[in-house]
Amino acid sequence: MKNKNTSLKTGAVLEREREREREREQLNNKKMKTKKIILISALCVLLFLGYGGGTSAQNIGINATGAAPNASAILDVDGTNGGLLIPRMTTVERNLIASPANSLLIFNTTTSCFEAWSQPSSTWVAFGCIGCIATGGTITYSGGYTIHTFTSSGTFDVVCGSKNVEVLVVAGGGGGGISGGGGGGGGGVFYNPSYTASGAITVTIGAGGAAGSNGSNSVFGSIVANGGGYGGTNGQAGGNGSSGGGGGNTTVGAYWAGGLGTVGQ
Repeated sequence: MKNKNTSLKTGAVLEREREREREREQLNNKKMKTKKIILISALCVLLFLGYGGGTSAQNIGINATGAAPNASAILDVDGTNGGLLIPRMTTVERNLIASPANSLLIFNTTTSCFEAWSQPSSTWVAFGCIGCIATGGTITYSGGYTIHTFTSSGTFDVVCGSKNVEVLVVAGGGGGGISGGGGGGGGGVFYNPSYTASGAITVTIGAGGAAGSNGSNSVFGSIVANGGGYGGTNGQAGGNGSSGGGGGNTTVGAYWAGGLGTVGQ
């Protein structure tokens, strides 16, 4: 009986030791969880506040002084040794944005312009362009090119020192002749692949000629495309122009000479 009681006591002691070990493990686990929660909370505070920042119920401030954010701003960033960078992307990358929100803001590295999405017009609106840019005409973008199209007279204005541009100038065509007159000549076409543009450049768009009149010249700075020659009226030669107008005729089989064209156009 003595040996049996001793064995029972020994088993009870071992069971109590196991219970104490389980309690110690549970306590250690609780401490570890508490440390993790505190660490995660600290990281969240650092991410939201930054060094010396502050928060309120409705807005966040990031600064080096600990100043409270402006009450009118959801995010108030203040500093004297750095700036704010918004997402930067090419036109191709921008066009891959699915269902952009109205007023979504990006910086287009293709055009060097800040752009915002306009929901009412379903277009990206450029503003705050930097670098050497130009204004004037209807501006479109294609294949990395910025295209200025003039359908009426205006001004092409380079807002930096100077810029080499490709220029295509087309003049107005000549008017046809009357009473058996010839056809008017086409307007001149002048292309310069590397025109040095600077400052404000006057752009003149030449109109097509009325019946019996030459077309008007089109002008871009020092580039002039001549209007087409008028078609000759019955019994007259055609007018001279970028393309000469056709000559008129008096009777069947009797034709007058067409006008002279312009070399290079």
